[in-house]
Amino acid sequence: MINVFVLQNGRLSQVNIETREDLEKTSPIWVDLTDPSDEERGWVREIYGVILPDEDEVKDIEASARYYEADNGDLHLRSDFLLEENEGESRVVTVAFILARDLLFSMHNDDLPVFRLVRLRARSRPGSIGDFKDVLLDLYATDVEYSADALEGIYLNLEEFESKGKGEIEWALLSQIQKESIPVKLFDAQYETFDVLRTHTADRYR
Repeated sequence: MINVFVLQNGRLSQVNIETREDLEKTSPIWVDLTDPSDEERGWVREIYGVILPDEDEVKDIEASARYYEADNGDLHLRSDFLLEENEGESRVVTVAFILARDLLFSMHNDDLPVFRLVRLRARSRPGSIGDFKDVLLDLYATDVEYSADALEGIYLNLEEFESKGKGEIEWALLSQIQKESIPVKLFDAQYETFDVLRTHTADRYR
């Protein structure tokens, strides 16, 4: 699926994309792809000259793969975003970002609540988004906020366990600690990526 967003009067506005011709007619600042088909990948490559990474490349956890500048000048980032399932379990979804042609391209396999929230806020708060860089920085900031809310929920659950028996507490603590490690690690990773991105864009796009 391709979600394309243009900037209109300081607001993000989504443009419906069903065909290659629809994509060619738009002048977006953000092209967001959720589990894109081979055909949609081809549209991005042919229209924008951007080659999207395959699934193995997106999941590459090596430090050199999480941030690099391609030979053509495109900036590639890999970042993990928190996704809480209906059953209360948490997992991370890796998102591939490409900054190219004064556009932000993002690609991921799952629809993420952080992305939905950024789109909603940008529509309701004119002036909050000025260009493609603002979209990316807002995504990172919103993910930190979302992860903080998840941590708060974990601590509230831990308080409820205090009234239970010792065996139940030990089991519950183990379960919660395993869940807690996900948003904590995301905090560290997002802040590190944010600092790298801020330094890079300040030099390159000022």
